[in-house]
Amino acid sequence: MNYATTTSTFAPQPTPNTQGMFNTAMANAQASADPRFNMKAMDRNGVSRGKGTAATAGIQAAQNLAEGIAKAYQIPAQDAATNANNLLQYQTNQEAFGQGVSNIAMQNDYANALAALQRQQNVTNFQGNALGGLLGSIGNLTGGMGSLLTSGTNSNLGSFGKYNGTYRF
Repeated sequence: MNYATTTSTFAPQPTPNTQGMFNTAMANAQASADPRFNMKAMDRNGVSRGKGTAATAGIQAAQNLAEGIAKAYQIPAQDAATNANNLLQYQTNQEAFGQGVSNIAMQNDYANALAALQRQQNVTNFQGNALGGLLGSIGNLTGGMGSLLTSGTNSNLGSFGKYNGTYRF
């Protein structure tokens, strides 16, 4: 039998191109790498900027650049991970569906085999009952006819089918 089936599930589409988000994150990382940008956050009223403020702003700029680049590269990495997980889930679902269809087909084949066996047993029982009924009714007929047959001239006809101690069929 052919158990080919069709499914309405579709392969997952990859996440949309997030290159724009990556570019924006890289631009923000590079902008935060400017020491002047970081110095502005350290300004206090009445306190002038000095070499210490510039050095601290430079260190903060390098840290901001490293963190910003790391965050920018997390965007395509997360997209790749999402795409891989979606594809894995799709393949897992397809495999489960295929196994389910094959299990149903196997159960159907098993049920068909049992039905065929039951039909064969029914035929065998019918044949056995028919043959037993015929043989049984012949035996009953000879019992009633035995007196009629033995009253005749040939005494060997008294037992149906018996000839010299053996039965003929």
